[in-house]
Amino acid sequence: MEFYIKSAMAAVGDYPFVWDVDNEAVANGYSTTSSTIKTSPWTIIDDHVCKAFQYAKKYKSSGQKLFYNDYKFEADSGNWKAKSDRVYTMVKDLKDRDCGIDGVGF
Repeated sequence: MEFYIKSAMAAVGDYPFVWDVDNEAVANGYSTTSSTIKTSPWTIIDDHVCKAFQYAKKYKSSGQKLFYNDYKFEADSGNWKAKSDRVYTMVKDLKDRDCGIDGVGF
């Protein structure tokens, strides 16, 4: 993962002012008991979301911001509230542990 992130950021350089470090990692679903993180090739790495942000922080250019991006999580009621709560909890945890996240994209 570190090699992939380092290589991608080096190849693109300092042009982007925002990187979507992790995209759509939080599981959909209406149940509050659904798993937080979707299964992906990266889930074999323990705490892969935080690690991705830490590596991106290590290799980013000065001034670049690191974002988590997802869809349908801006609900405070209804069918998508559970996903909204899971995204909030994950982002708060990433901030609390200083993983390197700067913002969230909708």
